[in-house]
Amino acid sequence: MYAHKRLIKRLSPDHQKIEAIIRQLENVTAGFNGECRVDQMVQEVLFNKHFYYFPNFECQLSPTRIAQIDSVLLTQSYILLIEIKNMRGTLHFQEQPYQLIQELDGQSIAYHCPQMQLLRASDTFERWLKNMKFQQLPIYKTIIMPNNRTVIKTAPTTVPLIMSKEIALFIQKINELPVVISEAQLEALIHSINVNNKSYKHRPLCEKYNIPIEQIKKGIICHCGTSGIRISERTWHCPKCQAVIPNAIKQTLYDWFSICAEEITITECIDFLSCNSRTLISRVLNNNNYIAIGKTRSRRFKLNNEETFYQ
Repeated sequence: MYAHKRLIKRLSPDHQKIEAIIRQLENVTAGFNGECRVDQMVQEVLFNKHFYYFPNFECQLSPTRIAQIDSVLLTQSYILLIEIKNMRGTLHFQEQPYQLIQELDGQSIAYHCPQMQLLRASDTFERWLKNMKFQQLPIYKTIIMPNNRTVIKTAPTTVPLIMSKEIALFIQKINELPVVISEAQLEALIHSINVNNKSYKHRPLCEKYNIPIEQIKKGIICHCGTSGIRISERTWHCPKCQAVIPNAIKQTLYDWFSICAEEITITECIDFLSCNSRTLISRVLNNNNYIAIGKTRSRRFKLNNEETFYQ
């Protein structure tokens, strides 16, 4: 979401791909809001046993087979895999072939079927658990629609589909299942998942949308989209907002890493920041937020911890 918002600020308003990027941002934002709504509803569940809840779960069975699951709930009795679709309009879950058809504003749009996505993810996750030598817990699956105004014209037949208000009762019902593994076995499973759960790897958006880096606006850009004016070594002022741009250098560098490329040289940094102080740039890059790669002449830098840039 952050990367798409910043890309829009750094592209010309009439760029040929700007509409596609705005649509993708809307889809990502809707998906995120839907997942947050489901997370809140899960908190209403009355659990009578230990449980663990993993949002944004990802496991890798092989170099070419990865399961991405919106949320995973684990207890001593079962595993629940949750796929969340925050969509508007009228939906048809079509089978043979599997497709999700959305009717919205007089148009029909086809998507990959969430039912098939969840069935494939469940198969991958089950095989992954067996490879980890864990006793098999029964795996349940559900598709959740957080938007209560969505009309389901044709429901899926294999995976149950529920609305957000049904979540608590749905989970409380399967909470009645008998215990299969001990608390110690569950803790061991959770530890193994924490060790092996793949973290999300961001792909620079120029690569994703095939946009030349030369088309990205350079310099310090305020959140309003206005180019900042430098008033001291580390401070930039927005002529439109009439305010100091917070974390100007840090934000601009994250724009580079999230939009342009995974690595940067000092020369590229000077050019992108539109800052001629090589001493300042060297001092900024040679801190704990970045990892230096290579020798002095060809040294490149990459993010050390991407999470620090989301704060």
